[in-house]
Amino acid sequence: DGCKSGIQCPIQNGQQYHYQNSLPVKSEYPPIKLTVEWELKDDNKNDLFCIRFPV
Repeated sequence: DGCKSGIQCPIQNGQQYHYQNSLPVKSEYPPIKLTVEWELKDDNKNDLFCIRFPV
């Protein structure tokens, strides 16, 4: 929920926003390689952004 992550809602067209979040990487997690897909959607389930990155 972007509104709980520092974005003032409702968002407005033409404005810039800064979204920041983090995920813990604990030492007990097994060492694997994978690709994370992170999506942020609006109230209508439309993508605001979608990014994939290797971890």
